[in-house]
Amino acid sequence: MPQKLLTTGAFARLCKTTKETLFHYDRENVLRPRYTASNGYRYYALDQLWDFEIIATLKDIGSSLQEIRYYLQDTEPARLLPFLKEKDRALDEEIARLRLRKLFLGDILKSLGLAPI
Repeated sequence: MPQKLLTTGAFARLCKTTKETLFHYDRENVLRPRYTASNGYRYYALDQLWDFEIIATLKDIGSSLQEIRYYLQDTEPARLLPFLKEKDRALDEEIARLRLRKLFLGDILKSLGLAPI
């Protein structure tokens, strides 16, 4: 049975992103459409939603498209694990930094006689 393909717009809506983001990922060779028609229209498969989610998560934690492209070329765990551990450590540092900022903001609000947020 042939695989169901989605237009770029339909796939973008499913991913809660924009067509422009998908075009950019295609140009950067990070997420390529499964099929490109002779008229240039791009079509994505449903199973590419998983790929998009991985890319979006890696972007959210501060990865560049260059890093993402490099690690998606070969998802061998021995290659990917140090990268993910480093991202996990960086997130822990960011969480600690944000907690300190929140405490500082609470202190400022208290000193102004306002209840903390």
